[in-house]
Amino acid sequence: AAGSFREDLYFRINEIGVNLPPLRQRAQDSILIANALVRRFGEVYKRENIRLSSAALTAISNHTWPGNVRELENRVKRAVLMAREDAILPADLEIETAAGEETFFTLKEARHHAEYELICKVLAAHGSNMTQVSKILGISRPTLYGLLATHGIKVEDAAEEAAKS
Repeated sequence: AAGSFREDLYFRINEIGVNLPPLRQRAQDSILIANALVRRFGEVYKRENIRLSSAALTAISNHTWPGNVRELENRVKRAVLMAREDAILPADLEIETAAGEETFFTLKEARHHAEYELICKVLAAHGSNMTQVSKILGISRPTLYGLLATHGIKVEDAAEEAAKS
């Protein structure tokens, strides 16, 4: 309109025009894109088991995405890198749920979260005494080591956390 762009160049590069509505008008697309991004970043950052929780999916579909796909990509990337568990939560995406909006975990997610919290709490209290930790949790040491691997918990991190408190 201002005449500062060469018109012939514009028509040369504008062979096929694509009208793509903003992400806020395509709630279902935001979920599809988010799942694809989680898979891609999970592979890149060696977190192949990471996934979006049902609460995160609800938060993604309800968010207005003022930054469009780039905002979604940045939030998912950060969540894949920073999430403490394999199920990404709305807080990992830094999406606040609306006041009064209830989000639910699946039963599997709730068990996973409770298991993670309890293991961390016992590890923080008893440091690297794995015999004591497994005894308190009522599981064998090999099972404890398997759970530590499943949840991505490092004993050193739990010991540091215990030293801080």
